[in-house]
Amino acid sequence: MPRAITKSIGFGAVLCLLATLVVLGLSPAGTASAQTSATVSFSLNNSANAGEVIVNWNSVRGAQGYRVGWAHYPSVQQAIAAGIPWTERFAYTDVRSSVASHVAPNLIGGEQYAFIIGVKHSATSYSWSEWQFHTIPMVEVCPAGNSGHPPAPPGSATPGTGTTKPTITFGDLNWSSALLQNRIAQYVVEMGYGYPTDVKFGATLPLFQGLGNGDVDVLMEIWLPNQDEAWDAARADGSVISLGTSLGHDWQSAFVIPKYLQDQYPLLDSVEDLKNPQYKRLFATSETGGKARLVSCIIGWSCEEVNAAQVEAYGLSDHVLIVNPGDGAALNADLYGAYERREPWLGYQWGTNDPALKLDLVRLEEPAYSDACWFSTKACAYADATVLIAANPDLPSQAPDVAAMLRSWDFNIERYKTVVRWQDTNLDADLADTAIWWLNTHSSVWRSWVTSEAETAIRSALRAGHTPNGWPQE
Repeated sequence: MPRAITKSIGFGAVLCLLATLVVLGLSPAGTASAQTSATVSFSLNNSANAGEVIVNWNSVRGAQGYRVGWAHYPSVQQAIAAGIPWTERFAYTDVRSSVASHVAPNLIGGEQYAFIIGVKHSATSYSWSEWQFHTIPMVEVCPAGNSGHPPAPPGSATPGTGTTKPTITFGDLNWSSALLQNRIAQYVVEMGYGYPTDVKFGATLPLFQGLGNGDVDVLMEIWLPNQDEAWDAARADGSVISLGTSLGHDWQSAFVIPKYLQDQYPLLDSVEDLKNPQYKRLFATSETGGKARLVSCIIGWSCEEVNAAQVEAYGLSDHVLIVNPGDGAALNADLYGAYERREPWLGYQWGTNDPALKLDLVRLEEPAYSDACWFSTKACAYADATVLIAANPDLPSQAPDVAAMLRSWDFNIERYKTVVRWQDTNLDADLADTAIWWLNTHSSVWRSWVTSEAETAIRSALRAGHTPNGWPQE
């Protein structure tokens, strides 16, 4: 049995700051409403697996779910000293209301972490436990490459060992934000840490399976709850691990329309309205047999099945014809074309997709998310997605410095918006150009992810105009 070594530690000003921020409503995950609460208590136990802590808490009657959060105490100190919001050093996972335990993975031995539990009362309201501090047990490991030597050039031997660093393979998920994050991460890994990189292009489900069987080492965007069932199963059998959050949190919906359309038809505001013959005809085309055309999720993405289940659960099968694009570019082109012509359009979008960042769109109203609905009929809206970085469980032992860098990764939605705006004014720039531009202009961000030695190597590579060998030809 794991041994509990939990203790509450003062930690002076930082603990006071954390507690004060929660009381003031500045909750760890940026929820709109937060308060401290004595209704939930929890315990922390060391897992049998190195670098993991088991969090157990009491169930709270009426809770819609729980948010399990933790922060690496030294990183919080560094963030406060640098004037960075401390919440950017806070990782968390949302779990269902039926769950009362969670494993926090990939924690650093010998380091102190702060843990907290949030009780979800509504989409924007949480109550929070008191903070608890926990020291992660040390594990006697001598990781490869931790000899004090500078990083080896890509594909070369680590100095003093005669061994070659393993290739880190990224899953090239077929949408813009994931591809850009891959290119930035590849640059950091190759130029900063000396590991060769590679990519495997594909859709979510096959690449997620590749993560479990070792064909892929890192996926920079795993969207939950889209992949809840596969994710929970893979976590349970130990075939994947989480290294923290990627973009953070984002909305998505299969029932998005342009705002100009709702301005023209103000009573069109709910999925139920799609059963109205007037609105069904509005979205119908010559190919849909009188049904409304719904441009849904990309073939092979998890949301393909989710959106189809929602259409059936809402009783829309006789009113809506689902069209699944072959890739993200086709989905976006379909919307951009309709928007330019000011035509009706109905379909799937998410908050960090390029059209959602550039166009004025509206989501049709749906029944509110609940665990009971989502894990049965799916006759309800998506919960806001949590976007995680996922890795093969061997990565921390094979490339501990890369795993540590990814744990510090902080490429949030606001930062991605600056990329999209830059691309709008630099239409000839490809993905590689964009990654280079971002690295050159946002060193104040990425330097907090890496060691000082890696920072020096990355800056030198940027000045010299080097590009990673593992970047695909695009």
